[in-house]
Amino acid sequence: MLFRSYAEGSTSSEGQIHATIDGGEGHDVVNVHGGWNDHLSLTGVEQVNAGNTWTGLTITADAALSSATLGEGSDTLTVTAVGDSVTTTVNAGDGNDTVTFNASAGADVHATVYGGYGDDTVSITASAEDAQGNYRNEGNITASVAGGEGNDTVNLSVVYADGSTSGEGQIHATIDGGEGHDVVNVHGGWNDHLSLTGV
Repeated sequence: MLFRSYAEGSTSSEGQIHATIDGGEGHDVVNVHGGWNDHLSLTGVEQVNAGNTWTGLTITADAALSSATLGEGSDTLTVTAVGDSVTTTVNAGDGNDTVTFNASAGADVHATVYGGYGDDTVSITASAEDAQGNYRNEGNITASVAGGEGNDTVNLSVVYADGSTSGEGQIHATIDGGEGHDVVNVHGGWNDHLSLTGV
């Protein structure tokens, strides 16, 4: 557990937490309480609980991450998967949050994102190629996004290694924009399927 607290033990937004954590084998959990603009770099960590943070949190993680609960500030979560598919549920909480999934070398993305109150941006990108442009496997996206109240943006992209639009892989997404002016941008894919509500 990572804490920033006052003398009596209550959670504090004073001070910062900067941590690099390698969970290794097993089911690993990181709990974060307090801090100001905390930064976490996670490898091999399956679960992060940071609901008791208020001032913005930045997390980078690999494909091991299966569950993330963010705080009330404007948080940033970036999940990178290379070759290994990722299945992750994110509760972003209140605030103008940014949730990003970057998958390459044929890794699939299975993402469930709850945006909460605020103007959230959810971006999911999959590529059939590795960083050198070698074809590995179709990179598919399966996503369920509930934007919540606010002006939310959802970006879904299937691309080649150089970022150009690809017809490899498919996008299957169910998106509920909630209240506000919501935008969905789709790039690439093959026989994509979208179900949109409140968009």
